[in-house]
Amino acid sequence: MGLGLSTRHSPLVPVFASCCWFARARGEEPHRNVQNAHLRYLARYPTSGLPAARETRDTASPHRPISVNGLRAICVMLDQFTMSSDAPATPRQGCAPFLRWAGSKRRLLPVLQSFWTKKHKRYIEPFAGSACLFFAIKPPKAILGDLNSELIATFIEVKYRIGAVLGELKALPPEDREEYKRLRGIDISTMTPSARAARFIYLNRYCFNGIYRTNLLGQFNVPYSGVRCGNLPADGAFEKCARRLRVARLVNGDFEKVLKHAKRGDLVYMDPPFAVRARRVFREYDPKTFTSEDISRLRGWMERLDAAKINFVVSYAESDEADVLKKNFSHETVAVHRHIAGFASHRAMTNELLISNI
Repeated sequence: MGLGLSTRHSPLVPVFASCCWFARARGEEPHRNVQNAHLRYLARYPTSGLPAARETRDTASPHRPISVNGLRAICVMLDQFTMSSDAPATPRQGCAPFLRWAGSKRRLLPVLQSFWTKKHKRYIEPFAGSACLFFAIKPPKAILGDLNSELIATFIEVKYRIGAVLGELKALPPEDREEYKRLRGIDISTMTPSARAARFIYLNRYCFNGIYRTNLLGQFNVPYSGVRCGNLPADGAFEKCARRLRVARLVNGDFEKVLKHAKRGDLVYMDPPFAVRARRVFREYDPKTFTSEDISRLRGWMERLDAAKINFVVSYAESDEADVLKKNFSHETVAVHRHIAGFASHRAMTNELLISNI
């Protein structure tokens, strides 16, 4: 079968045949799909043994041609009967994002990357944040959008003027509380675009938990965190991200402004700010936090994308709002270790839904 399996795996031939059929239904090579199925299982359930069923599918959803329980059984058997030694332990990550971001999905990359297949021609993300999935999958074309104007301005500077941004960063003392406070309180209208981008990167690196939060005047007001945040990325990491950004169109604005450009052949990934129980969640964006009206708008766009046969994936905290978003679409629950609560004692495993029409 070309999978590097010894004869002792012969009882699993029907299993691999099923997995290969599932692969071709999604337009992927079977060998890659076998690996991705295994990786998705390991990412969701790192402990041994068959977990209790958590992945579900609405009966009205027409999208998945194989049952989820059947695919999970395949994953479990793959876990028990090892694949060839040259199979990767984790999906290859193109490059790491240069920003930290509250609510980042870096821990879910082994699951999220498998939604991107060779049939997709362009990647679209209207809630970009650190854009970790974009940097990981290396799409040939992309549209990245965000409501945060300083974030998009920083991406633009890194894309076109990375040398100037690195020069500004080198002039800043690392891990310096007083410099952090000075930059946080500076009038950004007096700064050059490259200096503003360096300021954004510096504050992002050394702020508390990678949170972007502003006061009512629009001024960044997240406290200093310091050495616990690690060092700024090396110049080479910034330059690699700059090269990746050259294939991306960058849009500052509401998510609808980005989604209007979606077309068949795209993969749209949406990771909106949480509006759990219609209350403001400190951990995410502000002051323009998602509301119940925004949830309704997002749901409407999910239906429009599905009707146009445009693939999408939505990640959202398990909540009443997520129940609205998942109706009639395939969805699965994954456990995420959150590092963005206000106090260390509140950092715990939480459930998040991945909702898709793939």
